[in-house]
Amino acid sequence: MKTIINIIFFFLFGFSFVHAQNDTTLINKKVNVAAKIISQPPLKFPEMAIKAGLQAAIYVKIYVSMDGKPYKTEIIKREPEFVYLFDKDVRKWAMKYIFSPALENNKPVPSVVVVPVNFKLNDFQPPEVKEEPKPEYPDEAVEMGMEGWVAVAVLVNPEGIAEGTVNIVSREPVYTDVFDNAAIAAAKNTTFIPAFTKGLASYGWKFLKIEFHLPPK
Repeated sequence: MKTIINIIFFFLFGFSFVHAQNDTTLINKKVNVAAKIISQPPLKFPEMAIKAGLQAAIYVKIYVSMDGKPYKTEIIKREPEFVYLFDKDVRKWAMKYIFSPALENNKPVPSVVVVPVNFKLNDFQPPEVKEEPKPEYPDEAVEMGMEGWVAVAVLVNPEGIAEGTVNIVSREPVYTDVFDNAAIAAAKNTTFIPAFTKGLASYGWKFLKIEFHLPPK
């Protein structure tokens, strides 16, 4: 069981501190005729995500050339925000789209299209938080006057309890682990409504963003 968990964790979070860089400059914001989808390829649910019981919504920005072919992709949003497992498949899939090009004054122009992609498992309900304790604020963070957050992945068992597999996914500030131990302890003490598969309680991953805010003076 632990070997399977470790393999899943590697695939899920091997690039956990890589953040999507959003290009805020859109190409040709004003076009007379927007690019339209002519055909889209089939998209397969990643096998590792099925084993991990993961669902996600990914929003991919597709840069479309004047001939209607994608030439660049960018992940602009994830739900849950720390799941990177789907990125590779979504970007490859997006590059296989075919569009009718956008038109400006009846001439083809480059454009940008945002496509939402939903990965949803049939007959699966992911775990939900039942009761989440307030984390203890580390003394060292208080001494530095530091605030931040830590995102963790928790494997929830069919009883709604953290299995003991709690892993750091991301953090802010990224350069310090001052909040890590407190976040892990809080996650382990969180109780959950377990995941359900075909009506039966099952294992499932839950992502928690544990925030640390100094009290106002």
